[in-house]
Amino acid sequence: MAGMLRKTLPVAILLGTICSPYLVAAGEGPDLSFAVEADTSRFGAAGQDISPDGFSLAAVTAAEPGATVTSGTITVTGIDGAVDAWISGSDFASIHVNDRGSVRRTRVRSGDRLRLSLVAPAEFEASRSVTLTVGTSSATFRVTTRAADVIPNPFVFASAWGADPEELVSSDPVTVTGFERPVAVTISGEGAPLFRLNGGAWVAQGTIEPADQLEVRLTAAASYGFKRTATVVAGGVAGSFDVTTKSDTGPIILDPTVDGGSTGTTGPAPVPEPISLSARKDVWPSGPRSPIHAESNEVRLRMKGGTGTVPVAVTGSAEADPALRVNGGPWTTRAAVGNGDRLQVRVRTGDDPGETTSAMVTLGDLSTVFHATTAGSIPPGLLNANALGFEAGICPRGAPLTWAPKTVSGMKANGPAMFTITGSGSPMVERNGNGSWVTTLPKVYNGDELRFRMTGSVNPYARLKATIRLGNGTEEIVCTTGS
Repeated sequence: MAGMLRKTLPVAILLGTICSPYLVAAGEGPDLSFAVEADTSRFGAAGQDISPDGFSLAAVTAAEPGATVTSGTITVTGIDGAVDAWISGSDFASIHVNDRGSVRRTRVRSGDRLRLSLVAPAEFEASRSVTLTVGTSSATFRVTTRAADVIPNPFVFASAWGADPEELVSSDPVTVTGFERPVAVTISGEGAPLFRLNGGAWVAQGTIEPADQLEVRLTAAASYGFKRTATVVAGGVAGSFDVTTKSDTGPIILDPTVDGGSTGTTGPAPVPEPISLSARKDVWPSGPRSPIHAESNEVRLRMKGGTGTVPVAVTGSAEADPALRVNGGPWTTRAAVGNGDRLQVRVRTGDDPGETTSAMVTLGDLSTVFHATTAGSIPPGLLNANALGFEAGICPRGAPLTWAPKTVSGMKANGPAMFTITGSGSPMVERNGNGSWVTTLPKVYNGDELRFRMTGSVNPYARLKATIRLGNGTEEIVCTTGS
């Protein structure tokens, strides 16, 4: 029998002096010898217990590659004396006994505290293990490294202004960081856009590695004052490059009854001094039915060499809807201005967080640019909308019921907020009468009109319920099937 010691001894010896009165001479009497079996597998010299209680070592996941990882602590129990403790299976591990030093083999006693340290693999999503043996008990400690970060940090290309029509314009290079493995990169947009990495060949798709330098180029629009945009997507993160052609260099023809007035008087045209329009940051995004205009600082014009006026005009994309005004007057796109006039510019903000819209101002022979950038991160509390207030309805059996539209309102940041609808009766929503019925709207703004529909059950008097989530708010819509 494995682990058992079989001994056959004369009974007289086994019984010792207790049986001494009945001892007989050797060879006389019956054979009273018998077998004695004892389990000696867990006992050392002098009968010491050398088989500790079982133990386990919890695995560690998502470890940093190359980091030294420490196991949980185990306490040796169930033994009487000292036993060997050692590790096997990895050259990158060690034992720590009672928080002292590091060894690969040692002697331990009951009550000693043991923990292991193991160097994680240098690769992502890789595992390494080591086995700790204490006496006759053992357990394995496994460390697995985390997955690589494959989402780059946001990257931004500086917009190009004043390009000649159909000019081939390249961006400044940007360094793409924040990811740890190569990711796919593509480009799309107007003007036959291409990109290149680290000064290499211009391509439309490829693979980008951490810390690569990325450049973009496109052909500017054929007309004055138009913007073209190329969008690069690297690892799911998008960055845009805008190129706007310069304003028409021909004369600006002004109609005093339409265009802004001026405090200047007739006479020789003066020479304006350069102006500066401070960029606006962290403005709220615009919605389809709730445009927000970011206004520049008001600048006082300084001119020399004449008492007449000079033309001023503002240009930009249709989405930016640029405008200017003189001396607090009506918003327009062109005017005549003189020395001492006050000039202000505005643009419509973008509809996405962190989006920049711009306008070019041409003053005589000078030009400058005004930028407005929406807030990159909007506090959730500013996206709390008023309840839509859809009332309970009676749904026809097996047919849809459509509620009258409700207007989104109450969001201090104007949007965008996520809208979802779930529940029974196949609930769906439509925005601003576009005819598209969906269950999710990624971007909803103040002023949007939402219509809701639900299909009644084929069973009479069935109660259906849908849940609407708009921004941070939740409400329910109930529909009862008719008879």
